[in-house]
Formats: sequence, C-alpha cells, structure tokens
Amino acid sequence: MNLSDRLDRLDDQAERVKVAYDQHARRLRPLRVGDSVRVQDADSKRWDKQGIIVSVGESCDYRIKMQSGRIYWRNRKFLRLVYPPLAIDADPADPSPAMDAKPEEPVPLPPPDHSASQRHRRVNFDLPPCRSN
Repeated sequence: MNLSDRLDRLDDQAERVKVAYDQHARRLRPLRVGDSVRVQDADSKRWDKQGIIVSVGESCDYRIKMQSGRIYWRNRKFLRLVYPPLAIDADPADPSPAMDAKPEEPVPLPPPDHSASQRHRRVNFDLPPCRSN
C-alpha cells in the first residue's frame, strides 16, 4: 500500500464520519456581524455572558467582543442570539379602548377540598432485620 492509497482511504473515512455525524447534527442559523449574543460559560455551563459578534470564521466559529472589551473565539454551538425587546407604539394622547373599559371582575374559585389533600396513605415494608456479622 503506497502513500496515495493510504491518503485516499483516510479521505474516504473522514467523509463517512462527516456524513454519519451530519445525520444527527442540529443546524443552527448563521449569525451576522453586529448581532448581540449570549455566550455559554465553559466552566459553569450558564449563559451568563453577553457580547457582540465582530467577525465570522469559515466553519461556524465567531469572534465576540464582550462587554468587558475582551474578544472571545467561540463555536456557534455556544452562542445564542439575543433578540431586541419589542417596541410598543403607545401614544399617550390616544388612549386605547382597553384602558377605557371596566376591568372584569374575577370569577370566584370554589373552596378547596382539603379532605383529599390531607389524606395520607401509610405504607409498611416488611424488611428482614439488619444483622451485623
């Protein structure tokens, strides 16, 4: 077996591995430069860091500028897009009809049935005595 045959076999194996992986991999929407994202902390696994994407790599990797000014390099898997808050167009001079209407009175709930919730079932287990040798 010469070198070119070995390289061909390695390429074929790499392609088979990629196809098998891609069958179950989840496609994530690509992010753009300027998008605000949350970053998963590598140690605590919490999404407690936030930054802005400053550049996009070739294979789903991104450079993120954090609020501290530090730049992180992360895979797309560890980034979540932060959606901007919805803007509510409310004109105070134009009251909405919902504000003029009388609020509906809440429907009274029936009294709780304490007899069912206070019942406890006792379970006895017949276990052999624990003997130390």
